[in-house]
Amino acid sequence: MALGIQVKANTPALSRPIDRALNRKSDQIRTAGTFGLDHGRPESRNLEMVPLSPMETGWPHTHVACRVERDRQLLRRGEVIGHTHQVSHYVGSFHADAREPSSYSIAHWEKLSQPYKLA
Repeated sequence: MALGIQVKANTPALSRPIDRALNRKSDQIRTAGTFGLDHGRPESRNLEMVPLSPMETGWPHTHVACRVERDRQLLRRGEVIGHTHQVSHYVGSFHADAREPSSYSIAHWEKLSQPYKLA
């Protein structure tokens, strides 16, 4: 069973190694992206995955770090009236090369708030 867990802002001890891994291991980053409508608003989602070890994080079973970036246009009567940008981090118990990043539902990743079993 593989788990994916969102890393909240109040866990800096885990956030720091994730940021380091995503910034340092640029040659190992695997990516995927989507563009679609979320609640009727244009939204792009980008996923970056990088291998990580429990020794790097101090947390058991962390073998992958992920960053999900969402850009959303806010529309009113068909005109863009604003823009939002969100960044979320995740860790997973699966290995980064287990599957293609595009095989994970990026929209679903963003909604995770508790451990989730990945198929």
